[in-house]
Amino acid sequence: MSLRRREFLKGIAGSALVLGLEARPPVAAGAAEEKPLFTFGLIADPQYADREPGIGRYYRDSLRKLEACVNHLAALKPDFVVQLGDLINAGFADFDAVLAVLQRLSMPVYHVVGNHDAAVEPENKGKVLANLGVDKMGEKKGYYDFGRTGWRFIVLNGTEIGFHAPARDTAPYRAAEKYYEDLKAKGASNAQWWNGALGPEQLAWLKRKLAEAASAGEKVIVFCHFPVWPAGSHTLWNDSEVIDILESQKGVVAYIAGHYHDGDHALRGGIHYLTAAGMVETQETAYALVKVYPDRLAVTGFGREPDRVLPIAAAPGAADPPGVAELLGIRMIWNQAPHNAFTDLVRFKDRWFCTFREGTGHVSHDGKLRVITSADGDAWTSAALLTAPGELPDLRDPKITVTPDGRLMLTGAAALRTVSPSRHQTYAWFSSDGKDWSAPVAIGEPDVWLWRVAWHKGAAWGVGYGTARDPFTRLYRSTDGRRFEIILPRLFDKGEPNEASLVFLDDDTCLCLLRRDGKPGTAMLGSARPPYTEWTWKDLGVHIGGPRLIRLADGRFVAAGRRVDGVVRTSLMWLDAEKGAVREFLRLPSGGDTSYPGLVMHDGLLWVSYYASHEGKTSIYLARVRLPQERR
Repeated sequence: MSLRRREFLKGIAGSALVLGLEARPPVAAGAAEEKPLFTFGLIADPQYADREPGIGRYYRDSLRKLEACVNHLAALKPDFVVQLGDLINAGFADFDAVLAVLQRLSMPVYHVVGNHDAAVEPENKGKVLANLGVDKMGEKKGYYDFGRTGWRFIVLNGTEIGFHAPARDTAPYRAAEKYYEDLKAKGASNAQWWNGALGPEQLAWLKRKLAEAASAGEKVIVFCHFPVWPAGSHTLWNDSEVIDILESQKGVVAYIAGHYHDGDHALRGGIHYLTAAGMVETQETAYALVKVYPDRLAVTGFGREPDRVLPIAAAPGAADPPGVAELLGIRMIWNQAPHNAFTDLVRFKDRWFCTFREGTGHVSHDGKLRVITSADGDAWTSAALLTAPGELPDLRDPKITVTPDGRLMLTGAAALRTVSPSRHQTYAWFSSDGKDWSAPVAIGEPDVWLWRVAWHKGAAWGVGYGTARDPFTRLYRSTDGRRFEIILPRLFDKGEPNEASLVFLDDDTCLCLLRRDGKPGTAMLGSARPPYTEWTWKDLGVHIGGPRLIRLADGRFVAAGRRVDGVVRTSLMWLDAEKGAVREFLRLPSGGDTSYPGLVMHDGLLWVSYYASHEGKTSIYLARVRLPQERR
C-alpha cells in the first residue's frame, strides 16, 4: 500500500490507522518495466577459508553464501558475472571449492585479481592467474578488456605492484616498498600494506584502451579489486594517477571495485566510483545485479549491498552534448539519526545552512529539526537542534529562508498528539547566525499546514493546506513572518492538494507548483497576478512529491521533487510555464524513501539538498549540478 500525504498526516497526528501503512513514497500503479540493454552480476570478496571467524569475517560461511548467490544469479540470468577479487583468504587449495561453485553458472564469469588471491604460498604465486583463467587474456598479466555492443569493460590488476603477488627481491616488490614508504612519510591514509598499485605498462595500457573506446564511441566500465575514490585506507597507492587517466577521456561511466568490505559510492567528474560490499563480512551475504540502461546503471543489491541508481551524465567519446546537465559531485552530508529526511537549503552570510528532520522513522512521533552548516559544502557541523514547544513531541518538514532584514527564518509543523481539537500547528523560528534561535512562534492557523514561505517585496507568502477532513489549500501573506493574513481562503481544492512552492517574477506574477495525492495525483501549476485572488491552473501530468521550484537568473525554471513513474527517484526538471509541462533532465542518485529537495544557485552551479534511502539508511545528500547555458 502506498502512503499518500493525507494518510501520512493522519498517522503523525496519532491515528492508529498508521500502523497498517507502509512509510514509503507512492509507487505508480501499472508502470511498465523498461528493458535494460544488458545485465551483469557483481560478487566481491568472498575470501573463503576453512577457518573460524575473525575480525568480523566469516570465512567458512562464504562458501554457503556463494552457493546461494550462484543459485540466485543463475535464476536471474545476467549476461555475465564479474568477480571483483579475493575469492580466497590465503590458501591456494581453497580455490578449488569456490571455483567449483562459480563454474555452475552458464554465463561468462570474469575474474579480477585481489590481494588475498595473490597472498598464497610462495610456490603457488605463479599459478594464480592461470587458476582464475586470466593468464591468457589481454596482456596475460591479469589485466584485460572485453566488450558488448557500444560498451567496453576494462579489468585492472591492482596487485601488480604490492606485497602480495610479487616475489621478494623483484622489481615490483621493491617498487611496492618505495610506494609504501613514500606514502607513509606523507601521512597518506592509503599507506597500508594491504593495498597495491598499477605499474607503468598497465597505466599506459589503460590510457590506450580508454582512447580506443572513446574513438569507437563506447561507454566504459572499469573493474579493479582496489577502489581509487573516495580517498581512504583501502585505495590504490597510485589512486590519483588512475583517476587522472579515467577523467582524461569521455565515456567512462563507472569504476567498480571491492576490497573495502563496507562498500561505498561517490561521484566525481561524472564518473561513478562504486565499491561493492564484501561477502565475507558479517553473517549476512552481499552481491548485486546491475541493469544497464542507456541513461543509467540500476544496481539491485542483495543482503548488505544496497540498491542504487547511477545516472549516466555524459555522452561517450565526445564533449558533453549541448543542453546536458552535468552532475559534478554528490556526497552524503548527514546520517546520524535513525531516519534523516525532508530537507531545505540556503546560502547565508557566506555559509551553507541545511535543515532537515531527525526521527526514528518516516512516520514516527519524535521528530526534531536539525540545522547543519558548512563553509564549503564538504565539511558539515551541527549548528542547532530545534525541538517542539511544550509537550508537543513531533516536528516535521523544516523550510529555511532569509528574511528581508537579514535573518534566517525556519518553519516547520508540529503534530499535536496531546489532547487537542487540532492536529497540526505551523511554527517559525528566527536566527541571526543559524546557531541561536528564537522561541517558536505559531504562524497561520491550526490544521492548515503552512508548508513553505517565499519572500517578495518585503512580504512573506505561503500556501497552507488543510490537514483535517477537508482537503484544500489557502494563500497567506505576512509583513513580518509572524502574523499571517488570509489572502485567498480556497486557493485550490481538487484532488487532495497539499505541498506547494511559490515563485514570483519580475512583473509580480506568482507561480505555484502544487502537489496532489488524490485522483489523478498529478501536480498542478498555478499562475496569478496581484492581488493573487484569481488563479489559472494547468495540469502538469506527473506526480511531484515534496515540490521545489526556482527561477534562474536567465528566466528558466527548475522544478524538483519525487517522481514515481517507473523508478522512484528525486528528479530535476525543466518547467515550461507557458505550456504547463515539465521535462526531467537529471535523476539524482536516490530511491526508496526520497525527495524534499532544497535548491540554491551559487557560483554558477545548482546545489541540491535531498534525502534518500537508496544506500540503505535514510540519509541527507548534497549534489552539485552544472546546468547547460542555452535557454530551453
